[in-house]
Amino acid sequence: MKPPVVHSLKTLPAYFDAVWRGDKTFEVRLNDRCFQRHDVVSLERHDPAEGQGVSMSFNRIEKEITYVLPGGQFGIEPGYVVLGLGPRPDRFPCCHRHVEDGHAPGCQT
Repeated sequence: MKPPVVHSLKTLPAYFDAVWRGDKTFEVRLNDRCFQRHDVVSLERHDPAEGQGVSMSFNRIEKEITYVLPGGQFGIEPGYVVLGLGPRPDRFPCCHRHVEDGHAPGCQT
């Protein structure tokens, strides 16, 4: 099985925090990347007022795309998608850190 495509996406703090808490299990996006089921979204907490991602321990979350609802129906604008998000089966569900920040994925210190 080939590795999943990973889409890195900037996310406003209110929406990022809702995904982090588990309150928000979907993402609405312009479908400019041909999102597919089983792809991965890497959401980066981004505050435009600061000009870049917020520096904090958990500023990135990775989720698997479990469902893709294309636009043009149910009031969703054409060209947009609603992505169902779930945990990555190859990662621990508690948190998802990238190796480049010095920690093994899914490990909380």
